[in-house]
Amino acid sequence: MPAPGPSLRLRQVQRQSLTMTPALQQSLRLLQLSADELGEAVKEAIESNPLLQPENVEMPAPQPERPPRPKPHGDLGFRPYNQLAAALGGRRSGARPDSQSDGDIAEPAGASINELLSEEIAFGFASETEREVAQMLAGLLDEAGYLAGTVADVAQVCDADEATVEAVLSRLQSIFGTGLFARTLSECLALQLDTRGALDAPMRALLDNLELVAAGRIDQLGRLTGVGEDRVVEMIAEIRTLDPRPGLAVGGATVTTVVPDLLLSRFRAGTALDPSRAVRVGGWMLEINPELQPRVGIDESQYSALREATRKSDERSYLSERMREARWLLRTLDFRAAAILKIGAAIVSRQEGFFEDGVEGLQPLTRREVAEAAEVHESTVSRAVTGKFLASPQGTFELDWFFSTAIPDTAGGPPHSARRVRRRMSELIRAEDRPLSDAALAEILHDEGFVLARRTVAKYRETLGIAASAQRRRWRRLRAAEGPG
Repeated sequence: MPAPGPSLRLRQVQRQSLTMTPALQQSLRLLQLSADELGEAVKEAIESNPLLQPENVEMPAPQPERPPRPKPHGDLGFRPYNQLAAALGGRRSGARPDSQSDGDIAEPAGASINELLSEEIAFGFASETEREVAQMLAGLLDEAGYLAGTVADVAQVCDADEATVEAVLSRLQSIFGTGLFARTLSECLALQLDTRGALDAPMRALLDNLELVAAGRIDQLGRLTGVGEDRVVEMIAEIRTLDPRPGLAVGGATVTTVVPDLLLSRFRAGTALDPSRAVRVGGWMLEINPELQPRVGIDESQYSALREATRKSDERSYLSERMREARWLLRTLDFRAAAILKIGAAIVSRQEGFFEDGVEGLQPLTRREVAEAAEVHESTVSRAVTGKFLASPQGTFELDWFFSTAIPDTAGGPPHSARRVRRRMSELIRAEDRPLSDAALAEILHDEGFVLARRTVAKYRETLGIAASAQRRRWRRLRAAEGPG
């Protein structure tokens, strides 16, 4: 009798699975796109589908061109300044360790300059007028980090006096200490030198005559500055260590103007809301930015005319397929807007305290919590918040910014946002008389109600780019040895 061998059997098994149809995959892809990317995708769809056409809408008036920026002197021999950053152990170039500005503590590596500016504007200015002016100034930055506009123009647009704009501009210039928001090359270099304590009268005279530096007129510079030629050479060597284009280095990304996808404002009684475009969240109104919504429609008359003129079955199939694609695109655009609005409303509802009181009202938040509140999948939340921005009285933020882990309260109360804890750590280090160790920071934070282990404090400190206490102590000794000039 032969030995039994392998055999094939048929069995029925019930199993649940999710099948992603091409239409569903395309819907999720469009949801993940930023506003600019969505505009390009819709433009491509219009070009490839004869039944789609842009709707007739009134185009916004063209904006006046920005005044030209003075170009940095290319033959001064500049190289990026990084010695001070190395001495600070990860701080921003040129930042003073004893500065009282909000920006002398570096933000997490990889954060874009837009994120850095949005957060500093929200936390660094008390009044709504100052935040509006700061946001306008931030929007006028060019790629090199220079201010492409005048104080008078900003004052007129924001309905503020020029003294207020000047004060806000000075505050913004001090935030990073790297020359951002300068109006000229000379001012950019002066801001960086000021952070080093090296902006004395001879140096100011040198910066006022950069064209002579480029021409190598050492003798003439010596007479203008009132110092010897050897000292002039030393000062020129000093300015060559500066960065004439600070916007290209801060945050690892160039400066870009952010147009928000969602707009948050105070709800006014009697305001009629279109549920597909705006919702009320407590005392706030959240709406889709109409300027970012693609205006596209279906040319029904052309479709009917083509159907009448078409006799071949393959041509009729082609027209039917294009019509299905066009109708699907419109449904997908509506789905995208509704999903972003619903998820944005869930975020605003949880973070309403932040929009009322600032960082003190910031709550810990996870994507799962938002997904449950919005009744969508967690992956949908991740797609919807990527590259989407919310404009509010507190500033403009990427939706992803509002998520942070929870830190327990020592008294058993509601947990705290990790972002709020990191901000408090930055404040403690800026105000320290002597460099605080991680253990000392943990103890202070514990007394203030935050349950944090020393290793967690160290992790947050490293995330913020703050040097350890020993490195900060060495830097202070170095500054003391160098003296004020």
